[in-house]
Amino acid sequence: MVPVGLRDLTAEELATVMRLAHSRTAPAHLVQRAQIIKLAAGGETASAIAVRVQLDGETVRKRIHRLNRERVEALKDRYRSGRPPTHSAAPGATVISTTLTKPQRLGLPFAAWPRDQNTLPNLPVHILCPMMWPAIAQIYSGIEPRQRF
Repeated sequence: MVPVGLRDLTAEELATVMRLAHSRTAPAHLVQRAQIIKLAAGGETASAIAVRVQLDGETVRKRIHRLNRERVEALKDRYRSGRPPTHSAAPGATVISTTLTKPQRLGLPFAAWPRDQNTLPNLPVHILCPMMWPAIAQIYSGIEPRQRF
């Protein structure tokens, strides 16, 4: 078979591809995409690359054609539609910084944050903002609250 038509990569692009292809800390999908490009640059056919990276040959061809069009940016995920973020980053940062602060440092009469918002009827508005408690549950799911002594 004929090797896939990969355009000539610049030295910088090739360095990026090689770094990602051998990375152990980059996301797996980026490493796999970089390996496809590395193998194609080495002259392998799409079907041979597909066998080595355990993908369909058509997927390999699409990745190579996308790299030809979009350069190294093609290794990254494209923006996809979906549910928009529920909260902006600013309130989330406020929630995180507030919950990481001991309640007593904020002048509150307890040593640890309670699990239930209904136990806190008289707190200041900035602490009982509508998004705080669901956000705390979402942000800190799986984290045990600090023990009360």
